Amino acid sequence: MDFASRHAAAEAATSASAAAPAGVAEEPEYLARYLVVKHSWRGRYRRVLCIASSGVVTLDPTTLNLTNSYDARSEFDHAEALTATDEFTLAVRTDARSKFKPMRFSSPLRPGILTELHRLRPVQASFDFPVLHLRRRTHEWSSFVSTPPS
Repeated sequence: MDFASRHAAAEAATSASAAAPAGVAEEPEYLARYLVVKHSWRGRYRRVLCIASSGVVTLDPTTLNLTNSYDARSEFDHAEALTATDEFTLAVRTDARSKFKPMRFSSPLRPGILTELHRLRPVQASFDFPVLHLRRRTHEWSSFVSTPPS
């Protein structure tokens, strides 16, 4: 699909959404959707994992009803791959006072899912940190501050 046909399709979708009745809630804009298997104490079952800029949502694939939603700022902490093939966890909290708990999923598209989830939580690393440097000639440790690359 080239740029012109994408642009025309976007205009058609915009005009169609403007003509929709005011009572119908518009579906949020998702960055990606993946069919995953959730592993819980109740067993394994399928879910649609939707990743939006505002957070993470899981849907029941048969009815597309919302099962869980987690805000990116307050309820979603991180995602990490497990050693088993295709498995990963999402650290989320169910209420404001609880600790982050891992939810386990599996999907053959795990690298793409983790990439999208890591884009939700940008790393705020500070490049200025103290380092001890050993001087060869004097055999003394001296402080050295690293700076970010330009």
